[in-house]
Amino acid sequence: MWSAEPTSLPKSLYTCDTLVYLRLSNKVFVDVSSPVCLPSLKRLHLVFVVYKDEDSVVRLLSSCPILEYLYVVHTSTNSCSIENKPRLGKAVIYYYRYPDDKFMKSLSLVRYLEIFLGNETVAYCHGINFSELIECKICLII
Repeated sequence: MWSAEPTSLPKSLYTCDTLVYLRLSNKVFVDVSSPVCLPSLKRLHLVFVVYKDEDSVVRLLSSCPILEYLYVVHTSTNSCSIENKPRLGKAVIYYYRYPDDKFMKSLSLVRYLEIFLGNETVAYCHGINFSELIECKICLII
């Protein structure tokens, strides 16, 4: 953690075809406004990153066709969704506010789900069919 402004990533990172693991955290500014292609990315950690807009994170996640593991710590009320992720094996999600149905439905094919929710959000988790789910862990963030 530092007190400076968020740091931007080089644009070339978003088109790296050999990157397998990416961890962005603490004031990294995610601006995915140009073409993105991360065909080798299997593990993605997004921890308190700063998004230019909601579409930036959607474009980032949608550019990872073989993503197997997603770890997100998110405090914003903005939603994001992961489209076309049948190979996503495990998702670990920390949401301090309720993740909307669009986001939760995009996780419906995960096999292992750990979700940590703020106290006021638990009542909203219903009505989504997790057809591939083998293991699920739901915890409160107090």
